[in-house]
Amino acid sequence: MDENVQHRLIPCPNRSHDLRGKVLNAIEWGDMTIAEARTDFYISRNPIYHWMQRDRETRDLHPPRNPYGDRSHTVAGWEQFLCFIELSKLIPTRRR
Repeated sequence: MDENVQHRLIPCPNRSHDLRGKVLNAIEWGDMTIAEARTDFYISRNPIYHWMQRDRETRDLHPPRNPYGDRSHTVAGWEQFLCFIELSKLIPTRRR
């Protein structure tokens, strides 16, 4: 690998399960160090350490589930929301 090439590490919290497995297998089998893995796979060391810790604790490489469940980014009660907007226009606001 050319030493003059700067690798741009792209932050991405949702890396694939396959990539996690490849990185950890390469490190566990002694094929590469963490420093080599981060440059070859274009990731920072921090996710590798997190994956290794998660693998030791749970033997699961999937990212943890959202503890708050599946939250949709849509308004559930659209009519109530529109009513709230109309009422809030009638309430005078305090100006500072």
